[in-house]
Amino acid sequence: MIDAIRDYGFLYWERFLRSRFFMVLLRPIIITLITLNSIVTRQRMSHENGLVVRGQARILADVDLPPNGFFTPGKVFPCRLRHASVSFLDDAALVVRGASVKFADEAVESPFDMLMNNGNSTPFWNMDTFFQFTLARIRGGRAHLIGYFKRHPRCYMNVRDALRRDPSSFANLYYYSQIPLRFIAEDAVERYAKFRLIPWDETPERDGIPDEGDLQTPWFQEAQPNERRGRNYLKDAYRRRLDKQHVRYRFQIQLLEWRDSDDRDYELSSLYPWNEDDCPWRDLAEVTITEALEDTEGNECLFSLRHLPQTVLQTIPARCFRDGPSIDYLRLAGWWPRRARLLMYRLRGQPPRIPDERSEPADAYADETVSSVVSDDVYRRPCLPQHDTPERREERREQLEKARGVYQYLHGYIQVEPTGERPPWEPPPWYRRVFKIYEPEPEDRKTVPVPLPPFVRELPKADRYSRYIQGRIYRIVGVSYLALALSRIENWLAKRNGLDIYRFLLWGFRDKPPTMARWREDAEFARQRVAGVNPRMLRRFTEIPANFPVTDATLAGLLDADETLASAIEKKRLYWCNYAVLEGISVKPGRYLAHPIALFYVNGEGRLMPVAIQLFQRPEAGPIFTPKDDPGLWLAVKTFTQSADAQVHEVVEHLLSTHLIVELFKVAMRRTLPDAHPVNKLLTPHLAYTMAVNTSARTQLLAPGGPIDSTMAVGSKGAFELMARAWRDHPILDGQDVPLDLKARGVDDVEALPDYPWRDDALKLWTIVRGYVAAMVAHFYASDDDVVNDDELQAFHAEIRDPRGGNIPDMPGRDAGFRSRDELSGFLTRIVYTATAGHAAVNNGQYDCFGFIPNVPGALYRPPPRDKDLSWSERDLERALPDLRTASTQILMVRLLSRRTEMPIGRYAPAFFAGTQSVLPIVTRFRRDLHALSLEIEGRNRSRDVPYTYLDPKQVPQSIVT
Repeated sequence: MIDAIRDYGFLYWERFLRSRFFMVLLRPIIITLITLNSIVTRQRMSHENGLVVRGQARILADVDLPPNGFFTPGKVFPCRLRHASVSFLDDAALVVRGASVKFADEAVESPFDMLMNNGNSTPFWNMDTFFQFTLARIRGGRAHLIGYFKRHPRCYMNVRDALRRDPSSFANLYYYSQIPLRFIAEDAVERYAKFRLIPWDETPERDGIPDEGDLQTPWFQEAQPNERRGRNYLKDAYRRRLDKQHVRYRFQIQLLEWRDSDDRDYELSSLYPWNEDDCPWRDLAEVTITEALEDTEGNECLFSLRHLPQTVLQTIPARCFRDGPSIDYLRLAGWWPRRARLLMYRLRGQPPRIPDERSEPADAYADETVSSVVSDDVYRRPCLPQHDTPERREERREQLEKARGVYQYLHGYIQVEPTGERPPWEPPPWYRRVFKIYEPEPEDRKTVPVPLPPFVRELPKADRYSRYIQGRIYRIVGVSYLALALSRIENWLAKRNGLDIYRFLLWGFRDKPPTMARWREDAEFARQRVAGVNPRMLRRFTEIPANFPVTDATLAGLLDADETLASAIEKKRLYWCNYAVLEGISVKPGRYLAHPIALFYVNGEGRLMPVAIQLFQRPEAGPIFTPKDDPGLWLAVKTFTQSADAQVHEVVEHLLSTHLIVELFKVAMRRTLPDAHPVNKLLTPHLAYTMAVNTSARTQLLAPGGPIDSTMAVGSKGAFELMARAWRDHPILDGQDVPLDLKARGVDDVEALPDYPWRDDALKLWTIVRGYVAAMVAHFYASDDDVVNDDELQAFHAEIRDPRGGNIPDMPGRDAGFRSRDELSGFLTRIVYTATAGHAAVNNGQYDCFGFIPNVPGALYRPPPRDKDLSWSERDLERALPDLRTASTQILMVRLLSRRTEMPIGRYAPAFFAGTQSVLPIVTRFRRDLHALSLEIEGRNRSRDVPYTYLDPKQVPQSIVT
């Protein structure tokens, strides 16, 4: 209870942190601290060691900009420019250099200021990371910065790209504004802008680029030992250059025209540069510097984002302190520390000029805490093992040795007499150990593997739910309990009865299942086969099986005019769902389960409709029912079919084919692929928290007395029997290959079966995922030989095939392992698709389908009809449905499982692939393809009676849990 309260509180604390209110509250705190520093030290927070110069800025006559109210071709502005080293008060240090330009020859006021630094992206991208970075610097840098960089590897790479050592001149460097601004033109098109200042001759930036030795320890930023140049050598060199000639710069602008496929968290973040092919740099102005100011005059000069031409350039409104534009929201308030510093100049005078001499040798700054830490310890560059250094390969092996001790498989075993035949399924010992409901069997019996997927023996700490996710779970459960309680009270007060009880059981819920108004209709029953929560049961009906003796007479009046059974088969107009997998599965006492065969027909309007249902696999057990039968009886038959479908869905399609399969791959990956392996980087976000949710499923959802046991006809024991049968007999891997699955089931013909929303969306999403994975594989594997020679990857393959490992013998390549990039891409696509879209298709709609109990009861409590003369009234159906307590448990279960994602597919964290810059174009294309598909799906849904949203990329989670 205490843990629940703590996690629930953490959820709301986290949401408070994400609120705009917290951002507004935090800004004055940070600014106050900076202001106090300015008052005490009379120094800038950064960029203290600077030089201010003046000249003019001329907007180019041929400037390529949309018409606007400020950047007028040919217009000339007087200007000031300030160059500075960001920190250490030493021009010879390994630091970032800055350039701030002011379109006015004034100390403060200006129509346009722009602040820029080396590097095209920042070491922090919002108020949150700025605060972390600043705190690390205040605490002394070095070791504290290492911790920050480990948490934010993308920031680390940005810092490495921006650092400069011993440049010959400020004028030779490239300076970037990094943070986008809104650009307002007369055409009202939504655009954003970034700026940069570069040498007029556009000489490629080579001056001051540090060597790899420097970049191996970038936390040691002081000047080199025995450095002979003074602390002000850059400023002095610039003055000498001005004495001889003017200094010219090219001021450029980069415009991004907003597209619907753009993502605010990427395009409007200073963490990522814009693609220069899509957003080329355009010449805006020529800046000519003619004179240097004295230090005392230069110190009085202020540059601020407050000085923007508001009709053309505006800062982007921030949503919270973790939003990218929150950096500018904070910088706007930086006006106050600057004004406080000027005030202290007047009261106490300016601080003395920085002396040229260093007060102590540069090597006196050595920090033993980090003296042995190098760049590779902080940033693990994704690479193949054959391309890594010998030292790193040894570290990779050591990491895997530790991982194999933590991530261990637990296999199911049963004990039988050694007969040599396949044993009947019985609960394995791990099931008995976990659930403690069976006595151990005699030790002298033989141990035989049971056909169930292995799972992690003990949930590692690193894979447990985050407190935020745990808090979300408690919140959903708590709100659902409250809604059900209110609904039960309302039912009791209104003295409701009949099926209305189940309708008003949802009275307390804000959103109601769409099936509630349509569940009786044949069209809705058929729709749930192609757009429901279990859309992969439907197959093309190619011949009449011996155990389903349907005839023309059976279907008389149900097919189009002049249509016969034979012609309907030939024209691909008949489809069926066969639930033979349920035959012989244990059912809990007092509950009843059919194992039906349901036949569907595509009518002249292209709509799928049910035409016949046989509730048992053996024809002698009961007749074939049709819509021509008594309406109450036909409704009961459909309801038993829905309940049967629910068993297959929950146990086979949902739990086994997504949850347990993905866990198996996660365990194998952790045991064989180190953190630096590109395949590990690719899969990690899609496998997040899978072991945690599966552990909860095994110990709570599937436990005796748990939700499955109390709501489903098969109960816990039958669920494991069904899972074992499916694992043994069904092609699990091929089933998650959408094109193969569609072809195998004969449902790939769009003309024959035009209305199949799952197929259409799933195939497009599969294609997008396949293209993304193939691009990532091609990026890291230059050829098929790289795949073959990757011993870690081949160990991953062998681990999955090994009977003592993943126990999936029909892996691509079999004993030969992965043999090509295409083979690897296909396999990884199955994993990524299964963990994202595959799971979303069978999970997101559970509340929609199962939330209204009469539509899909988990169990029925009267025997299924076996006679057409039997009458089934609505009252009879009500008696067969679960009681209110069981119904409430079912609603709670599916409400929790169907929670909306907060991290849709494609929205990767900044640390994805350790912040590697080169994969960003691949991720960008992936996100844009997903967005385009989302718009396409939204367009199709506008013309549908019931929208199919489960595979809209905006609603497909990044992993099974997120």
